[in-house]
Amino acid sequence: SDDASIISIRPENNLRAQIIAVPYRVGIFDVDSESIPTFETNLTPLLAIPAPNIREVLSDESAIAFGAGETLRVRIGVGFDPLNAEAFGNEQELRVQLRPSATNEPFFNATIESIENNHVFIAGVRTGETFDIRIRFIVPTRLPGPWAYVYGHQVVGKSTPPDPLSNMTISAFGAQALIRWDRPGELDVLFGGEVVFRHSPSFSAPTWSETVTIGQAARAKTLYAVLPLKPGSYLARVYDVAGNPSDEITVVTTKQASVLQFASVDSLDEATAFLGDKDGVIVDSGNLTLDDTISPRELTGRYDFSQGIDLGSEQRVRVTTRLAVSIFNVGDNIDDRTENIDDWEDFDGALAAGADARVFIRHTDDDPAGSPISWSDWERIDSAEFEARAFEFYAQLTRDSLDYNILVSELGIDIEDVV
Repeated sequence: SDDASIISIRPENNLRAQIIAVPYRVGIFDVDSESIPTFETNLTPLLAIPAPNIREVLSDESAIAFGAGETLRVRIGVGFDPLNAEAFGNEQELRVQLRPSATNEPFFNATIESIENNHVFIAGVRTGETFDIRIRFIVPTRLPGPWAYVYGHQVVGKSTPPDPLSNMTISAFGAQALIRWDRPGELDVLFGGEVVFRHSPSFSAPTWSETVTIGQAARAKTLYAVLPLKPGSYLARVYDVAGNPSDEITVVTTKQASVLQFASVDSLDEATAFLGDKDGVIVDSGNLTLDDTISPRELTGRYDFSQGIDLGSEQRVRVTTRLAVSIFNVGDNIDDRTENIDDWEDFDGALAAGADARVFIRHTDDDPAGSPISWSDWERIDSAEFEARAFEFYAQLTRDSLDYNILVSELGIDIEDVV
């Protein structure tokens, strides 16, 4: 306690007032006849409010929040060490301000969405934006603490590659494969993310550029997909809601075994001669490929099988395609690369696998050599069961852009019936 002279009293809300006072000392009034006494205080100085200790700044998928209508909000999360409540009390505030980096503009108050687990989350930011960030503590009745700064933080948002599928398994039933996986942990995968599947007849860890699509993409949050059953490897790649693919690819294999026993009835092999009709495709060194010698170059080509299959009578059979491919970037030459080989993201330059090959089938119960013949509509085939007499096939080669092309080294059909 101390004697004081009241300088002002300022009313505040909730029956509170701010009082400003200075110490009262009698010697001040005798300065005209006596020397000024040494100042002595009876006040105990308060602990100075320290600048916050910023532990981390997050703006990737770990900081994204889930909103209404399955929308995702990009945020910045700043991790900090809180003030000691025993020394500074529980009425602590955190002030957060932003400014665009390298602008020298004044800082402005950030939109604080929440403070949880010693992280303050800032809303109203977008992927790719770069900010300078500063935060400080405010304690009632004390001067604000000093700012702590972070310069040049770029908002990651939904731009990082997602994690691959975890614990993917395959089960066979009938002519179908059931693929299952664990629940994804990233919000931008769980809400709006997809899993794309591709297939290769190889059992020895084929690369993404050695596969073709199979079935349809599945929503990542469904945790399963039903695909046509074929022998070989199934590859799965995760795409987040922004379309970013996972760097790692998950692979499972199957021998196409099922409860029913099948025996071979007939087969077709078009490679390596590929004698069928061609539209926009050519044969190059025993491989079927899109024709890049024509102008203009096309994104799609068609190859009609040189022959069909006639079973002689209507039968119930399982039809399975055989496809082996290699996809390459036509403009990506090793000699043109300047980076160290250890830094290459993709040795073949085809990690995106921007091309595909699909086989289509139509069938009839009529004699294919007779007339008239009633054919079904064309439909895509990977592996399926039919009740029919005769079948015809064609292959469609596609690419996403003229930067890619595809080599089909194996193209065939296997037909089996139940033993």
